[in-house]
Amino acid sequence: MLIQHSRVFHFRNSTPLAYDAAKPVGIMSHKPTIGEANLSALIAGVVGSIGGLFALGLAPAIVTGKPQYLASAPIMSVFSFALCGVLGWFIGGQIGPRLHRFIGVKAGYIVGGIIGGLCPILAITMLGWYLATH
Repeated sequence: MLIQHSRVFHFRNSTPLAYDAAKPVGIMSHKPTIGEANLSALIAGVVGSIGGLFALGLAPAIVTGKPQYLASAPIMSVFSFALCGVLGWFIGGQIGPRLHRFIGVKAGYIVGGIIGGLCPILAITMLGWYLATH
């Protein structure tokens, strides 16, 4: 049975399910756990995975001037798709809740998701650039 006491919902004889309204709120009202699902994590996962498909082939395509190199390593591109998606999820899920205090809830989550998705893409693109030039 669900009981409410001062904005805290809990089952009888159990721990609370929500934060107490009387607790002081610090700099950030909610610190996300690692891998927590939120809007910025979702956006970062999508941005990271789609960008990860082309991240390795971007540098060779620019250096040689041939767009065929965007899809020259399909197995590594799929690996990069998965890696950038997962890393983007974790990074974006941490950045978005920290930004929403400064620029608003929706904008914070969206900008945090975009930044979180671009971080692994840029890392993989720099790896591709290094491999293409050396």
